[in-house]
Amino acid sequence: MDWLRVAIRTDDPITMHGVTSCLRSHPQIQLVPVDQLAPSDVLIVVVDQVGRDTMTYLRAMGKSKSVRVLLLTDGFDAQIILAAVEYGVVGVLPRTGTTPVQLINAVTAASADQAILSTALQGELLRQVKRLQHKTLQPLGLGLIGLDDRELEVLRLLSDGLLTKEIATKLNYSDRTVKNVVQRLIDKVDASNRTHAVAIALRAGAI
Repeated sequence: MDWLRVAIRTDDPITMHGVTSCLRSHPQIQLVPVDQLAPSDVLIVVVDQVGRDTMTYLRAMGKSKSVRVLLLTDGFDAQIILAAVEYGVVGVLPRTGTTPVQLINAVTAASADQAILSTALQGELLRQVKRLQHKTLQPLGLGLIGLDDRELEVLRLLSDGLLTKEIATKLNYSDRTVKNVVQRLIDKVDASNRTHAVAIALRAGAI
């Protein structure tokens, strides 16, 4: 059995108990202390609001460990979340309202370096993009360029939360083709991972 190694960071004992209980219900998830995380493991960070301390922690984790960070928060400030993505966060979900099934699915997706962006966050990012396009990009004739139609289509499906196999089925591609397209578009936009690529595209108005 391939274990999904997961650590949890939160300052709230009740939240820690709830998240721990939820994850222990999954037979493939192995809970580990934060200081025992290894590359490709998943770290769940749960906070009410993403403040300076959280950003400092995410920055440090991004530099010291190649872990996949899943952020649960109700403080959806688009600028802060985009910065968090640049520090290595691969998924963002609401702290309130995320079900145990959704959390486990998010952990599974994060372990595969899949992008997980909540509907609420996508909406806020899109609103920010419209403001950016109207006030800054359009007058200067700027935007995200260099992605072909197939790359943009895959990027749109990533932003909808689809996994590699789901994208392959929808577009009638092989899993390998989708992975190659994703890696190519990540390289083109100079992103660190899939979630970062989606965030960059949303911010620039490409999707």
